[in-house]
Amino acid sequence: MLAGLVAIATIGAASPAQALELGSGYDVSYPQCGATLPTDGAFEIVGINGGLVFSENTCLDEQLTWAGGTSAQLYINTGNLGPTSSFWPTGQNSPRVCSAETPDSTGCAFNYGYNAAKDSYQRVQAAYTRLGLTKSPAQTTWWLDVETSNSWRGSLWVESTPALTGTDSTSRNTASVSGAVHYLQSVAKITKLGIYSTPYQWGQITGSSKAFSDLVSWHALGQTDSASALAACTGFSGFTGAPIVMTQYIDADLSLDVNIRCNPAVKVITDLRYTGRTTMRAGSYGYLIANLKTESGATMANRQVTFKFAGRSYVATTNELGTASVKVKMPTTKQKYSLSVSFFSNYYLNSDVAKSTLTIY
Repeated sequence: MLAGLVAIATIGAASPAQALELGSGYDVSYPQCGATLPTDGAFEIVGINGGLVFSENTCLDEQLTWAGGTSAQLYINTGNLGPTSSFWPTGQNSPRVCSAETPDSTGCAFNYGYNAAKDSYQRVQAAYTRLGLTKSPAQTTWWLDVETSNSWRGSLWVESTPALTGTDSTSRNTASVSGAVHYLQSVAKITKLGIYSTPYQWGQITGSSKAFSDLVSWHALGQTDSASALAACTGFSGFTGAPIVMTQYIDADLSLDVNIRCNPAVKVITDLRYTGRTTMRAGSYGYLIANLKTESGATMANRQVTFKFAGRSYVATTNELGTASVKVKMPTTKQKYSLSVSFFSNYYLNSDVAKSTLTIY
């Protein structure tokens, strides 16, 4: 995070003159190791890594304890160094194919991001175990830290080879972020997930991708003040395409990141469609299928939808492609049946319903 660039001194609890805006909190990570941290935050966010993917914040346990254990929100570093990385997944064919013949592919980048997120999640699981925390870390809020200070493909990152520019670089970077999102949502089953960046950095890294328009934005402002952070806290759509739900500024007196929560002023428009068959044989088994996306076309993974058919309800969870399906036995009475599938909103995603008919013959 940005405060990692600021010299850190040992600090005590904030004085009344430094009192935070109501509903504000701090984020910390490895640069704050050894510091005495303030206790006046409404919430705390802890960085898992040591500034790069596949690394650890060496005082993770202490900072989790300061942040209230399972109450702490968490953020992880992201990146996409390319085939020169010692962690590059050449030969790994799941969840994407990364062949030795074409090691510089979007599939390889996807696996790299997936593996990095898996590594971070396992570090948190280990920390929870050491601290005797019995809740799953999947129950808290997670953030992907997408910053130019990490290593990515593109002309800004000389350490990344072979050199790539334009969509050759941004498509691979986007794939790496997608891999991280896939692991956290579809494997770790994290439902509260967002992205930390700035519009400029997001543009440089992903080409201003809207592939994550169902994930809320946490906007970094740099060294400024609470008034500026409040002014930026519009709640309208951020760099991902989803609402800005938090802004961050560096408090120069504390040399700490301060974060202000925003109330979403807009909702992400969802597009739910029934995509299964509309005719089935009486008494047979078949699948009810639906697809859930945002209006921008981003797939919405790990979201629950409810099918209603022939007097019964069935709950299913979308996969990484935004597809949900449930296997049901068809009625024995031959006729047309009404069918619906519904998605119920949270605080920034709108509800949606799709209706169809299924003819039993």
